[in-house]
Amino acid sequence: MHKLYRKNAKTFIIILGGIQILFCMSFTVIGSPDFIFDLRLIPVVLGGLYGGPVVSIMLFIIVVAARIPFGGNGVWINFFNMLTITVLTVYLSSKFRAFPLSRKLYTVVAVALSYTVLIFLMKAAVFDDLSNFQFILLYGLALSAGIFIVTYYIEIMRQNQLLHNAVIKSDKIEVVSQLAASVSHEVRNPLTVTRGFLQMLKDPTIEEKKRLYYLNTAIDELDRAETIIKDYLNFAKPQSEMDSSICVKEEIEKALELILLMQIIFR
Repeated sequence: MHKLYRKNAKTFIIILGGIQILFCMSFTVIGSPDFIFDLRLIPVVLGGLYGGPVVSIMLFIIVVAARIPFGGNGVWINFFNMLTITVLTVYLSSKFRAFPLSRKLYTVVAVALSYTVLIFLMKAAVFDDLSNFQFILLYGLALSAGIFIVTYYIEIMRQNQLLHNAVIKSDKIEVVSQLAASVSHEVRNPLTVTRGFLQMLKDPTIEEKKRLYYLNTAIDELDRAETIIKDYLNFAKPQSEMDSSICVKEEIEKALELILLMQIIFR
């Protein structure tokens, strides 16, 4: 799921941002017959800052299209204000993610306050429609508080994810280091068996059948050592999983034979 999100992150942000825009515009405050006020700015700004220019432009199109059915002179105010905010968001998006948390919070609050001032100034200048100062103040505070809280929450979630990944990586490194000692012991066993059989092959009186058996057993033990090392490397650097099957009975019989032979060799 995480890989799917990373691969289609921009698409997910556009879809979720669009849903949030529509949700915000479903709960509006009527400032006058032609103007409505809500928190649509939050998904537009944050989607653009975290998603980049393409996401910002797509959210701009969505928010403008969603405002048209409401009608009124506010459609044009919304268009020009959102266009200004989108241009600003596109400019900031390449730098925003590198900002420290405090600067990110200052930035989004400044954008929210700038949007508030801009929308009411245009409303007053273009349509000669003055708004109550108390309403302007409350709207600006609500918008600023909302974008502050959402940005802070996003950053906390991102930091928790980074810490989680760091802990997993640290734990894995510790496990790998502990396994190294066990792997060295496991590799030593087949190498010791191989050495014993090679020593026995020095005997010129050994039967040909036994000689072939010793050679095959030595090769099998070397293969086992290689498998142990390969499994360890796969754990340290995971690759595609492959299923395999073994015959338990054959493995146990082989282990017993090796134990008996090793007792003979090192007697």
